[in-house]
Amino acid sequence: MAGERDKVIAAGMDDYLSKPLRTNSLERMLERYVQDTAQVTPEAAAPPSAEGEDTGSAVVELDMTIERSPRLVSLFLTRVPENLDELGAAVAAGDARVVRERAHKLKGSALALGADAMAHEAEALQVRAENKDLDGAEESVARLRTHFERVVALLDSELPAAESAMIEAHVYARRNSTMPPPAGG
Repeated sequence: MAGERDKVIAAGMDDYLSKPLRTNSLERMLERYVQDTAQVTPEAAAPPSAEGEDTGSAVVELDMTIERSPRLVSLFLTRVPENLDELGAAVAAGDARVVRERAHKLKGSALALGADAMAHEAEALQVRAENKDLDGAEESVARLRTHFERVVALLDSELPAAESAMIEAHVYARRNSTMPPPAGG
């Protein structure tokens, strides 16, 4: 994550891994630092880019290698839409403090579930809010909503039928509470 990563690098650390620790991220980092020095090129030894992105791989929408408890998924599905609504309202009000708090909370929720791309977007917004720079924050919130919908779809494909039905019911209820009913429905 860019903000935390910058702090630890500035403090003299060689690199940074965010919580919760992901096996594939640790493996990529170990590969960078454990390679035989005769085979290391400047590109291979380079740490992630300044934005915190691992230049060797794309950020995944949802880490499908981790186990998620039904309770964690349920909390994510229940609380993230509320958090996104609060975040959008704070952006509209120009309240950088609340934007920072909600973006930080959203980042933690996304990381706990393995929604890495969503966490990266939330952290970028958090850092901007810490700097009292809300330019483009509306677009960031829209991207977070898109990430959320994608994560919901991926969770739906991962879970057994009973839990999948729970997700569909939640998404349907959420859409009907904030959006008009579909035409002909």
